[in-house]
This record gives sequence, structure tokens and C-alpha cells, in this order.
Amino acid sequence: KRTRAAACTARTSPSRTTSAQGYEAAVSEHVRVRSSFSGSCWEVPFTTVNRQSSAAFQGQHGCPTILPEKLKHHGVMPRDVVCFYQEIYRNESLKIPDEHYTYGPREPLLFDRPLTKEFLFVECATRQSPKQRFHNQFLLNPFIKESVEERCRKAPGSTPHNLSVLFLHLDSVSYLNFERHLPDTAQFLRDKLGAFQLQGYNKVGDNSYPNQIPFLTGFKHSEATKAAPDGFFDNVTANIMWSQYGERGYRTLFMEEAPAYGLFTYFAHGFRHSPADYYLRHFVMATEGSPNWTEDSLRVPCLGPTMPCEELLDYLARFTVVMAERPFFAFSSFIDITHNNLNSAGYADEPFRRLLETLHVSGVLNHTVLVFLSDHGFRYGDLRATYIGRFEDRQPFAFLAFPPWFLKQNPEAARSLHINQNRLTTPFDVHATLVELLDYPDREQPNTKYGLSLLHEVPDTRNCVDASIPRQWCSCNIRGDIAVPRAIALSLANHLVRALNDMLRRATRKCAKFHLLQVLDVTALQETESDRAANVSHYWLSVALSPGRALFEVIMSVHGDTNATTLSREMSRLDRYGPVTKCVRDTWVEKYCHCRTLITELLASYV
Repeated sequence: KRTRAAACTARTSPSRTTSAQGYEAAVSEHVRVRSSFSGSCWEVPFTTVNRQSSAAFQGQHGCPTILPEKLKHHGVMPRDVVCFYQEIYRNESLKIPDEHYTYGPREPLLFDRPLTKEFLFVECATRQSPKQRFHNQFLLNPFIKESVEERCRKAPGSTPHNLSVLFLHLDSVSYLNFERHLPDTAQFLRDKLGAFQLQGYNKVGDNSYPNQIPFLTGFKHSEATKAAPDGFFDNVTANIMWSQYGERGYRTLFMEEAPAYGLFTYFAHGFRHSPADYYLRHFVMATEGSPNWTEDSLRVPCLGPTMPCEELLDYLARFTVVMAERPFFAFSSFIDITHNNLNSAGYADEPFRRLLETLHVSGVLNHTVLVFLSDHGFRYGDLRATYIGRFEDRQPFAFLAFPPWFLKQNPEAARSLHINQNRLTTPFDVHATLVELLDYPDREQPNTKYGLSLLHEVPDTRNCVDASIPRQWCSCNIRGDIAVPRAIALSLANHLVRALNDMLRRATRKCAKFHLLQVLDVTALQETESDRAANVSHYWLSVALSPGRALFEVIMSVHGDTNATTLSREMSRLDRYGPVTKCVRDTWVEKYCHCRTLITELLASYV
């Protein structure tokens, strides 16, 4: 029988008990909160025919529209402008469509006339100097697709409430880093939208893939990978949440930044056939291949004088307006701003607050459920190496917002959502909530294989085992009171090094052999009743290894009867390993490797 002491709630995690700003001594030296991030891309040099000031054209209701005030920078009158466009499209006849984008032929662009092309590259000149192009830009043009509308009309039936779903994902932002760097967005969510904040939200895997697959499909990441043995996820498409809504007559959208880190393409090939009605991968790839694409000092990308996320958020806002009363499920993943630097998250505050305000004022959120969350916290760097950083990694931010009328009509659901803000929750629960919402309130479905719908109260006795959170990622691991002897610490560390080298030797000859450099931290975890019954002790171990001072963190278990030592199935790597793993890039070995060639090159430099 489980007792309350064995449960894990939002209150048991160290990172939840710090101040809202998270400024204890261990954190403050690593955090740099800036008062303003606006205009940073103006400071970045970028290459165009003539330094573009900003977007001069916009797609409105399927009609490209000229913005006269934006042309003033060029000293050009609208009547003198002549433009051509090239469509950017996805070619499904290619062997791996998601690795390519294709430009169509140049066509005249006619303003304020319907254009049934989604993604364009536009170049402009004046009538007086038609060969001297003074402006170019990428243009997103959301419009109603008749083929999609025909599918929706033939759908067997919609949901009882016809609520749209807008799912926003912001990569690598912990609960506390969201509070530090996105205060305006946080305030708008709470004060204007009455959003529910899941303060006990816990990741279930190491990086993006094992944490996003659960809320999109309800699968564990290993199950999704098994369903795509050839590297294509078309067999999984029907299980993705937006597809299930699509079967009910919803329009579907899948948009993500950073194609190099794509959810379905990082270790695989993506999809042969477009997984959603509105799919932007090929467009985003085209923008990254443009000379207008640069980075600022924090490695935040710029597309001309604006951040790519601003262009995509603007498209998303216009998409919701174009859809009007047509129900949709839109999943948008934003990676570029927050993936590479802990302190660049503040760049996201103004764009996301502006999006939420636009959706609120336009009335879109009166018929839309908003899910806004991250997959995990920042996973490497100086802050991650601290004790509080260990928990920030495991506790991403998560918000859910429902229209007021829905909460009023369903008071028990509103009550449960309020209570569940302080219960242990996971990506599986977000998925279960969206599954139940398909038929709610006509048919209740309070749980799925791994998740509990948040429209029902989550038990306050829930622990990580109940929630399908592997021990390695559980925020409820509590430090024991007994210091770990040095001999045990060294024994654990050496066992880890042997296991790591054995694994690498079986996988590849490209990686160097690791040696123990330093035991950084070893912590005995508080024993549970089941641990005592099985005579097992668990330790949280952090080590530095050579070459390269690679930093690894893992939970190790020692079985008292046999003295056998085992590692958790996954481990964390805390240093920025990308530059030293290029020899095994895009493979599972990447996370554990230090390329032999780097050592050879280093030795050669001394000769």
C-alpha cells in the first residue's frame, strides 16, 4: 500500500521551492536577464541586394498585400513596384522528401488578388529599373485549401464542442527559466487567459524526441521508433494527435523551426507523405538556406531584421484568422531561440506575448484550447551542472488554457484542472487530456495506457512509477542523509567508465576511450520501502572524463545481496558535445562519444 510520503507532488521538488526568480547563489551567477531583446537582429549584418528594412508584403486571406509604409525605406512608391515570386514546394516524388525543398519558376506577383500558393520567395524591382532588385523576402500565405475542406465535409462527425486546439512548444525552457525570461508572457497567461500552470510537470526522457512523442502520440519513444523501422514515420501519422482530430473534420497544421533538429528527422527520414494539411518543413529549410539567414551574438537566428519565430508566429496568427469558425489542430514547435543558450529565452517573451494578445483580442481563444509547454529544461552548461540545474532539466514549464464558457459548462473539469496544477503530471497526461477532449463531455475517458486526463483529478499519492517516469528523470528523487564513502564513489565511477567504454567499443571504432578525470558529485538517494525490501541502494553520480572533460550524470543501483552494480537505462551528458562528436553525427552514439580524430588532430598540431 502506497503512503502519502511515497507520492510526488509539485511541492516536493527543490526547484519549486525556490523563489519565483530562482536567484539563489548557485543560479544567479549563470543567469543574465535582459530588460529588452527587441531589435537585436538589426545589429546583425545580412546579405541582400539592398539591406532590407523589414517585410514589405504580407499574405492576407489568401491575397498578397503590399505594405506602403514599409517601402519608404527604399524611397519607392507602391505604383512603381514590380515583383516576381517563386513557389517553394515539397516534392514527394523524391526518395526522402523531408530532406529537400524545391523552387518553382518565376511568376509575376499580382497584389490583392487571390493566390493559392502557400510559400513564396519574392523579389522586387522598380518599373524604371526592372533588372535592379531592391528587395527580397519570404512570404507565407495561409489560404483555404479546397481539397482539405472537401475532406472535412466528408468527416463522419466533429467533436461535441468544436473546440480548436493550438499547441505551442518552446524548446529547452524549465519552469524557472520561463519565469525568469518570459515574465510578460507568464503574466498574460495567468491574468488575461486564466491559464492553468502545471507546476508538477516532469519530463519522461532525456531530450526532445522522448518528451514530445508522448504528448503527440501517447507512445513511449521506443514504441514510435519501432513503428518506423525504415526511418519513415508514415505508419505513425494516424496516431499523432492532430491526425485524430483531422479524422473529425479538423484542419491540421505541423510547423517546427530548426529542421536540423526536427522531431521526426533528427535520427530518421521524416515522412514520405505530408503528415498535416499545412506542413511548413520545406519552407523553413528554404529560409535557412537563404543569404538573409544569420545569427546574433547569442546564436539566435535572424531572417533579415526579424527573428524567424516572429515570421512563423505571425503566420500562425493569420492562419487562425483565415480558419475563422473552421476547427483546427495546430502544432507549432519553436527551437531556435532557446536551444543554444540558457539566457536567450528572453527573446521569446515579446513575440509570444504579442501572439497571445492577438489571439485573445481577435476572439480566436473563445473557441480554442491552448497548450503551451516545453519538452525539458536546459540540458547542458554551467547551470545544469548545479544541484538546482539538475531539477530544472527535469521540470519544463507547461500551461493549459480553456475558453471561460467551457470551464463554466464543465465545473468538475475546471476543478480538476485547478487541483492538478500541484500534482505530478507528464507529457502522457497532456496526450490523455487531448484524447478525452475529442468526445468530452459526451464520453469520458479518464486514462490512456500511460497517462491520466487532466480533466479529472490526478491522485495526490501518485509517484514516478505510477506516472511512467523512469527513475533517471524523476524529480522526486530525494537526497539521503548519509554521506557516501570515497571508496564507494570511486567504485561507482569506475564502473560507469567501464560500462561506457564497453558500449562504445561494441558500437563503433570512431570514439576515443574514456578515463576517469574527477568524481564531481555522488549522492545516496533516500530509500523507499520497495528499495529496502529488494536490498537495493541508489546513487546519483556525476563525473568528468577525459578526453575533453566530458560530463556525465547517471543513477546507479547497487544490489546488496550480490553487490552487483547497474546503470539506469539512460544517462545525461552535461557538456556541449556537438563539436566533439561530428564523426558519429545523427546517430545514437553521438551523445556518448569523443571522436578519435580530434585527438589525432590535436597531437598533430604539436608536431
